[in-house]
Amino acid sequence: GANYTTAQTGTTITNNGCTANQVLNLTVTAKPATPTISNVTHATCVTVNGSFTISNYNATYTYIINPSAGVNVSGSIVTAPEGTYTVISSTGLCSSLPSNDVVLSPAICANADEIAVGNGTKGMTNAGNVLGANPTNADLLNGTAVLIGNVNLTVTTAATPKTVGAPVPSIDVATGIVSVPTNTPAGTYSIVYQICEKLNPSNCSSATATVAVGAAAVNPVTETGTAPSTGGTVFGNIASNDTVNGVPATLGTTGNATVSESGTWPTGIALDSSTGAVTVSAGTAVGVYNVAYELCDKLTPQSCATVSDAITVTATVNPVTETGIAPSAGGTVFTNIVSNDKVNGVPATLGTTGNAAVSESGTWPTGITLDPLTGTVTVAAGTAVGTYNVTYELCDKLTPQSCATVSNAIAVTAAVNPVTETASAPSTGGTVFVNITSNDTT
Repeated sequence: GANYTTAQTGTTITNNGCTANQVLNLTVTAKPATPTISNVTHATCVTVNGSFTISNYNATYTYIINPSAGVNVSGSIVTAPEGTYTVISSTGLCSSLPSNDVVLSPAICANADEIAVGNGTKGMTNAGNVLGANPTNADLLNGTAVLIGNVNLTVTTAATPKTVGAPVPSIDVATGIVSVPTNTPAGTYSIVYQICEKLNPSNCSSATATVAVGAAAVNPVTETGTAPSTGGTVFGNIASNDTVNGVPATLGTTGNATVSESGTWPTGIALDSSTGAVTVSAGTAVGVYNVAYELCDKLTPQSCATVSDAITVTATVNPVTETGIAPSAGGTVFTNIVSNDKVNGVPATLGTTGNAAVSESGTWPTGITLDPLTGTVTVAAGTAVGTYNVTYELCDKLTPQSCATVSNAIAVTAAVNPVTETASAPSTGGTVFVNITSNDTT
């Protein structure tokens, strides 16, 4: 209630014959009102202390906060660390009853995490921890790194797979450890989790763990190869020196990699994606070709790399050894000495529109000549009888430095030319021809 004063009279005091009447004045002070509390604000990740307001604050009162450690009173506002408090108001020798308990919860702070895994194909059983064991952005409870024993951890939104059924990173709610299964596709995954204080289950905080899963290490190796224009295999397996995730690249059903042509390959050069073989078809033009292929991690198809290889198609000149005969009286040995020869797998042809050129190689015998325009080899009349070895050079006309030589044997035979004659003799006998070979030549 209110303060009030009373005056009492009629009391006589006697002392050694003297008397006096006493007047007693009593003042009764009203008991302070029990404090009422409002605007309770808990500590946050930014603000270390919580606060509350004494809603029936009276400036004439003194307010006692229990416990008082770390408490600051400024007018009607009380700031204090986490804990349970009561408030008593007092004036003079009078004190109020304690207020109801005021509970200031500790700050619980789930902080965003960024976790990186270099290779999703290999995976990682312990990629990091979203709780207090995270060295870069630990979760906190009242300013102290969170231990799993102090909180309940739940995942509110799991990671979304890149393709249906594909593995994804996850959080172990018993430990806070983030794990990435083997063969997890490369990419960025988000996991939303919540931590709640075990002693105060309504005191919760949420955060997002971002897990960056790296692509597999795909390393194709640049190579060079050669094949003849007649056709052949350049590489038995173009991926034989390549690696995927640090191990040799293997193709096929049980392999760890795939290969394919990248860009447009030249006509006549092809890649067999199932074996890695690169072949050149017969008749492919001579030259150097740069071909690019793509090597991919079979388990993470989006993890690929390309490399360019140089393939040299060489000219192939194949002259064929032959033998020929001509009489010493002169004649043609070969109408076309290159008729059985080939250049780059196709028949050799001479002349302006031909693909080849032919010429004498070394010194040819007197009387035996080669016509480079037609390939005709002739023997002049009077050439000595005998067998002659003559060498000619066949060249790829488009690649003049690509040539080959071959030696042919030419037999010059004796020319025997008997002349038909007529004669008569009597029935009594006589000489018809004195020398029947008189008109013949050799």
